[in-house]
Amino acid sequence: MVASDDDKPDCLTYCLQGSKLNLVSWGHEYLRCLAGQIGTQYQSRIEKSEPVDDILSLVDQIIPEFINHNEEAEAVDLLMEVERLNKLGDFCNKNNYERVCVYLLSC
Repeated sequence: MVASDDDKPDCLTYCLQGSKLNLVSWGHEYLRCLAGQIGTQYQSRIEKSEPVDDILSLVDQIIPEFINHNEEAEAVDLLMEVERLNKLGDFCNKNNYERVCVYLLSC
C-alpha cells in the first residue's frame, strides 16, 4: 500500500473507513504514506468545498509522532499542506525548535 502504482488514496480511504485509533501502531512508513495522501486529498476537498475534519483529525495524530522521532521537516510539510502551520508551536520544545526553525527558513 505504501508504494501504490497509481495516485489513488487507498491508504487514506481505508484508514478513514477504519477505527482511526492508534495509527502509530501501523508503523512509520504507513504514517508517511498517509501524510502524503492527506496533503493531496486536503487540496482536492478544499477545491470541491468538501469537509476536511476527518483528515485533520488524522493530522493531529501524525504530527506528534513525526516531531517525537526527529522528523520535523515532515511535520512542517504536512502542516503546511493542510494549512495548519499555526499549530506547529504546540509541538516545539527546547530540543527541536532549532531544527524546526532551520527547516522553515530553508522552505
